Amino acid sequence: MTTYVALLRAINLGRKNKVKMAELRSFLESLGLQQVRTYIQSGNIIFDSEMKAFALKNKLEWELEEKFGFAIPVMLRTRSEWSKIVEQCPYADKKLTNEQSIHISFLAATPSQHAIDRLGDYENNIDTYELIGKEVYMLFGRNLHKSNLQRHLQKLEIPATMRNWKTVMKLETLLTEREG
Repeated sequence: MTTYVALLRAINLGRKNKVKMAELRSFLESLGLQQVRTYIQSGNIIFDSEMKAFALKNKLEWELEEKFGFAIPVMLRTRSEWSKIVEQCPYADKKLTNEQSIHISFLAATPSQHAIDRLGDYENNIDTYELIGKEVYMLFGRNLHKSNLQRHLQKLEIPATMRNWKTVMKLETLLTEREG
């Protein structure tokens, strides 16, 4: 049995793509997932499954679209991958000002070297990022909604979903508690 973290992209954004967490939990349990737990309304799910990651991701995306009527990309990570994501954050120990924030963009796949080359340099003295595997770690110097960094990272042309560091760490805490 493997513990997974699934991050759903683009649900519950304003009035669009509404998915109630209780309904989602129940639906995922009906698919055979075990110990399903959600965190906040943005589609953060922890569960256990015997399926391998690739097949599970495809099954979840297909089943979720069938159930809710719109495509829901799923970024899936195992428990061990999640621990590594937390450990590798280059900004985790940085003392942040009130304006600064750390976010991680979880990519659906590891970008090709060609895609990485398309990024080129990001010239900005306020925001910075580091791409490690299938994650883009971002340090925003001000309000992330006023930053061009997210738009710059779209050059990777890979589906992604972003979470703030607080959410990432809360999921880490929930995973640790499950093991305890």
